[in-house]
Amino acid sequence: MSQHTDKQFAYTVDELVNISRPDERLYCSAGPRDVSKAIRRFKELQLAADYDADTLDFYKRLNSVWASALMKPSSQDGAT
Repeated sequence: MSQHTDKQFAYTVDELVNISRPDERLYCSAGPRDVSKAIRRFKELQLAADYDADTLDFYKRLNSVWASALMKPSSQDGAT
């Protein structure tokens, strides 16, 4: 795993802001993510969506739901 400085992180975030569109949301984290934990959270959200009035809404928002699952504190590498 590579280590980055605060300045490198800030520079990368600035670059993402510069290339993003107004309707996009940026997610960033200084902590490493555990993809297996994020997948579990995503599946929990998917199952919960089966009981929503508009089940299709979940699938219209796949990218943002995945990003949200990935950014949860419980999806951090080393989180319990």
